[in-house]
Amino acid sequence: MKSVSSRLLIIMLAITIVGMGLIAVIGNVLASTALIEQSLGRISEATAFNSESINSWLVKQIGYVDAIAADFSSRDDVSPEELVPVLSEYTEADEICFSVYAGFPDDSAVFNDEWVPDEGWKATQRDWYKAAIATPGKANLTDLYVDAQTGSFCLTFVKTFTHKGAVSGVVAIDVLTDELGKMVNSIEVGDNSYAFMTASDGSIMAHPNKNYEPVMDYDEETVFQNIAGIEGGHYAALRNSDILGGESAKLKSADGVMRYYTAHIIPLSGWVLYTAIPVSVVNAPMYHQIWVAAIVFVIVLVAAVILIYYSLRRLIMKPVKDVTEAANLLASGETGIHLDGNYVGEIALLADSFKGMEAFNRQQAEWLESIATGDLAIEVNPRGKSDRIGHAIVSMLNELNSMFANIHTTTQHVAEGSKQIAGGAQSLAQGSTEQAASIEQLSNSIEQIAEKTRLNASKAERAAKLADTIKESAEKGSLQMDEMIKAVREINAASQSISKVIKVIDDIAFQTNILALNAAVEAARAGQHGKGFAVVAEEVRNLAAKSAEAARETGQMIQDSMSKAELGNRIAGDTAESLAEIASGINESNQLVAEIAVASEEQSYGTEQINTGINQVAQVVQQNSATAQESAAASEEMSSQADSLQKLILQFRLKDGDGRGKRLPSAGHTADNGGFSAAGTGDYGK
Repeated sequence: MKSVSSRLLIIMLAITIVGMGLIAVIGNVLASTALIEQSLGRISEATAFNSESINSWLVKQIGYVDAIAADFSSRDDVSPEELVPVLSEYTEADEICFSVYAGFPDDSAVFNDEWVPDEGWKATQRDWYKAAIATPGKANLTDLYVDAQTGSFCLTFVKTFTHKGAVSGVVAIDVLTDELGKMVNSIEVGDNSYAFMTASDGSIMAHPNKNYEPVMDYDEETVFQNIAGIEGGHYAALRNSDILGGESAKLKSADGVMRYYTAHIIPLSGWVLYTAIPVSVVNAPMYHQIWVAAIVFVIVLVAAVILIYYSLRRLIMKPVKDVTEAANLLASGETGIHLDGNYVGEIALLADSFKGMEAFNRQQAEWLESIATGDLAIEVNPRGKSDRIGHAIVSMLNELNSMFANIHTTTQHVAEGSKQIAGGAQSLAQGSTEQAASIEQLSNSIEQIAEKTRLNASKAERAAKLADTIKESAEKGSLQMDEMIKAVREINAASQSISKVIKVIDDIAFQTNILALNAAVEAARAGQHGKGFAVVAEEVRNLAAKSAEAARETGQMIQDSMSKAELGNRIAGDTAESLAEIASGINESNQLVAEIAVASEEQSYGTEQINTGINQVAQVVQQNSATAQESAAASEEMSSQADSLQKLILQFRLKDGDGRGKRLPSAGHTADNGGFSAAGTGDYGK
């Protein structure tokens, strides 16, 4: 059973735990949400920063092509012979540019390495030329493609240049994207993160997974894989406008890892830079905060438990324990209990109540001690009408005074009557003794008759048991004979089965003999070449003849066994019938012996009933005799006990009619019962 303090402690702990738990959960949820949003914000900022770096790289290349176009536009002579050395200088001036060239409206072109195009090659039909002409006076760049000479991915930055106010050609620089790929692959926004880049239509331009990079088809055309189509459309959600607008999206990657994907559009080219980071990395600060919060929660909870426990112990548990111990001592009858603690509140009121109850219990103990010593004249003053114990003690004193006065008078009358009872008891005891002797003689005679009857019944019972044993043996022999008959029949059946098998063996020997004869005939036809086969055929025929002979002899022996088994079966049947007749005779004999045993048992039972009746009469007579003797002795003892009782009563101090204490008259005074004194009653029969 739990104490009140334990219940209070549990309730307060439950309230504390629930309250602190709710605060911790709500705080962790809010803080975790803020941490995740903060982490995703940093990731978005890092993605934007890296996209700006790529955009700056593009701006640099565009600035370079702007400078070349401005140079060409400022020249008076832009003939191929004049431009080749200039193109070579620009190529060597920039490590990224591996080719600088110019195309003209007449479909001619000039290259820094003096490469001569094939016949039919036309500059105005090239994509880079068309892109520049589409935006005259503004630098532009082509889509990513594979360079035919180097086999590497590259970009072409183009811009028109003018002469005398009219477009006179297009300048172009080819830039390998190896550095751009390195920039994308080097981007990290956190642990285990990576970045990849797509064109504005979703075509993958750079990705750490080589399986997603552009490839060449059979026509030597560059084929890009679209982010929305790879892995069966697994990443199609990355093309949503929300993600392209800068929001981070949580998506399970093809490798089964949940990741946050953040996108940022590169302004100059419209390309999209994506960063991917595992959700576990983003949530790591949240988990760390949860652990810290859990540790703080446990520390605060332990401190609260300790504070609550010691407060309850000082204010409730210790005072309640003191009062409980005092109550247990009071319940066990202890007096003189002291509650001296510095109690407060309701505990102090409870302690004062216990002190008052202990003082009254001590007063009651003093009254009861006086009553125990024989002083029935003490004054008992109850505390009020509701003091049941005080009123009960007053009633007990009054009843004891009245009872002991009546007992004193009654003992005098008892002493006189005990003398008369003793005389009659002595006469009754003498007559009962003589009657008991006569009954005892009769009981001995009946006992001898009963003993002989029991002996006859015992012998009849033994005869019945012996007959049962013989009957059981006969029945057992009959059963065993039945089993033997069954076994003989089974042997006969087995012999018939073996006879069938022998018949099959005989047939096999016959067929083998025929085969051997056929083999001998064939050997004879074969002449000199069949001699060996003829010898074998002869041996097989001899073996077949021996097998047939053995089968006939075995069959004859089995037939003899079957005849003998049949004879044994008939003999066993006759024996079984004889055993059955013996068992039937034994059964009739057993019934006769059983009837004799039952009759002897009934006769023994009747004799025992007569003997039991006589014994009961003898016991009654003996009990009467003993009772008479005990009555005489009891009468004498009663006279002596009456004297002793009167002496004991004289020890009590009773109230008189005025409520004052008085002693009862001594044993030598004469009572009002005819002049007999209490002292004289004890002399009778001594």
